[in-house]
Amino acid sequence: MGYRQGWKHATACEYDTMNINCTGGTVIEMKTAWYGRVVPHRKECNGSSQHMSGSCPTNEYNIRLFREACHGKPSCSVNRGYNIPDPCNLLKWTEFWYDCVPGKPSTS
Repeated sequence: MGYRQGWKHATACEYDTMNINCTGGTVIEMKTAWYGRVVPHRKECNGSSQHMSGSCPTNEYNIRLFREACHGKPSCSVNRGYNIPDPCNLLKWTEFWYDCVPGKPSTS
């Protein structure tokens, strides 16, 4: 899935909380999510003494967790405490692409 211009984007470091809010009677429509570390020299979340080299890509399980937490809801909070498995021993971050669309909040 490509990332379209106009989609909203949220980012959070591994131990931070990512808060997403839609307003005006709209709900979150998740487009895609990512959790891991791909570019070792990227400056994202470099404030830790943890190892910064290597790669740690996301997996479908993590994407499903983000969808369950946020899709169809007016707001959500996701953090490392949301039962996200640790795919490697590197400091990671979350990226979440979404849009706010008219709709009734999900009950799940």
